[in-house]
Amino acid sequence: MQIDRKALQNITAKLQQPTLNEKQAQSVSAIESQSLLLKQIEIEDRLLQLSFKLKGFGSETILQQPSLPEKPSSPKKSQVTIIAGILAGFILLVFTFLRAALRAASDDSECASKLARIWKSFSF
Repeated sequence: MQIDRKALQNITAKLQQPTLNEKQAQSVSAIESQSLLLKQIEIEDRLLQLSFKLKGFGSETILQQPSLPEKPSSPKKSQVTIIAGILAGFILLVFTFLRAALRAASDDSECASKLARIWKSFSF
């Protein structure tokens, strides 16, 4: 980075030098003026590149070849099976408790009348 900063300082010093006055510009041929213009454009371009590098926006691009993963990714069949079994067992347990509660409630006359009204409201 030290070299780039020195180069940047040199280029900025060159850019700050006075430009050609009118008499000198008239005496310079068209080819020479074009070459001076090209040099100035190159200097400005280099200055811009160096300022980008100092800011961390270099023109370098890091490319990496595509590669396949070492292990293929897929659903974990054993984990899905275990979770499905636990979930099914929990649903069956809740169903069993509800069925037992409804049977016990139908034995009580007050609860049986409430259950009859509930079933009637659902029109089963």
